[in-house]
Amino acid sequence: VRSRGVVVVDDVERVADRWPAWVEGARSLGVESAYGIPLHVRTAVVGALNVFHEERAALGPREFAVLAALGGAAGAALVQH
Repeated sequence: VRSRGVVVVDDVERVADRWPAWVEGARSLGVESAYGIPLHVRTAVVGALNVFHEERAALGPREFAVLAALGGAAGAALVQH
């Protein structure tokens, strides 16, 4: 949410220096990759749609496009609420 952009972690080991506590928790749950899509409400980012997977580099372009569309729909739904 801080970066206001998409976060792609295709291999949690690659971010161990940056987020050691998060990687330790991810490892304990069997997470190998993670993806975060910001939820936009008008001009603000109000949260993120996070997806975790047990395989490295789990999402290809097609799956990532679906995830981005779901993030857009979730943000739009928040506006309607």
